[in-house]
Amino acid sequence: MASAEASLANDCNIAYLRNPDESQSPICVYDSKEDTVISHSILTDGFWEKANVQRVWMLMEDNASMEFLDLGCNIGVFTIPIAKLGRRVTSVDANKVNLQMLSTSLRYGRLGDNVTLIWNGISNETSYVNLKQVDDNVGGTRIIKSSKGEPKDTENSIITIKLDEIVNMFGDNPVFMKIDIEGYEGLALKGAFSFFKEVDVRYILMEWMHHTNESGKYILYYLYERSFRPHKVFDMTELQIKDAFTNWPGDILWVKL
Repeated sequence: MASAEASLANDCNIAYLRNPDESQSPICVYDSKEDTVISHSILTDGFWEKANVQRVWMLMEDNASMEFLDLGCNIGVFTIPIAKLGRRVTSVDANKVNLQMLSTSLRYGRLGDNVTLIWNGISNETSYVNLKQVDDNVGGTRIIKSSKGEPKDTENSIITIKLDEIVNMFGDNPVFMKIDIEGYEGLALKGAFSFFKEVDVRYILMEWMHHTNESGKYILYYLYERSFRPHKVFDMTELQIKDAFTNWPGDILWVKL
């Protein structure tokens, strides 16, 4: 078990994240009473979503040129290990505090040169949105209102961007994309008119649990049309589309044919 002890350094509560190669990396975490989900898991066990991180690591380890796009990076449980692997990472989050903490983690781990941080939400348009924290997960953020003008809650607001607006962040290298943006995955894809034409995305790790409605149907249509097929993360078994809203697990790995 990784060390569950945390020390306060420059206003950052430091824990140690276990990487798939059994090395450890410093990571800033929230108080476990504020974040009973991700930070608590790291402080207790040394990881969060261990199987998912391991799968991403294994697939990227097999392709030395592959980059990582972390949409909804939170405090960096995917960003930090993949940066430790030596890969270029682009990490996006709507929560400014998450990014401040991640920036500190990367500095302590001497990984900052590998990572670009972007403070925005991802949607199908560029607009102001108001944000709400996820219950028991202070680092989790949901978009609750969008408008063309100024947001009503200026202290808890952000501007969303489209995936097409970050196309120039990537060159010819293949990309592994992880997207966990609290149910906004469908809208993010609606803002990707040219993204999947210009960026060589090979894998998409996606949180699926929120998509039992029209957004799920759109995601299925969009990704099947672009030759992606859904798989279980754990053993890479291909999933059947007929089971999408009944038996699919909470996280899906989409693989480009």
